[in-house]
Amino acid sequence: MKTAAAPPQSAVAEALLALAARPRLATVEEIATATGLPVQTAYGFCREGLLPHVRFGRMIRFDPAQVLRFLEAGGTMDPLPERKGGGNGEGA
Repeated sequence: MKTAAAPPQSAVAEALLALAARPRLATVEEIATATGLPVQTAYGFCREGLLPHVRFGRMIRFDPAQVLRFLEAGGTMDPLPERKGGGNGEGA
């Protein structure tokens, strides 16, 4: 399977800045399009704690300005620590 080439860095920044100018958070699909990532890869990066995002129940949303800062800083984050407990907000 052939993977699409990522857009040039300036094009990524331009696309993320255009998303950031809107008064709402971006979807996974919008961030994937702006960065050239496959949608499933973006979901995987979120699951692994590698891409800054917020969750509203099962929905994932992004602050495009925060994603741009993340990429400009080298695009690395420490993975989130594993959650303990049953996911009900109570630690073990």
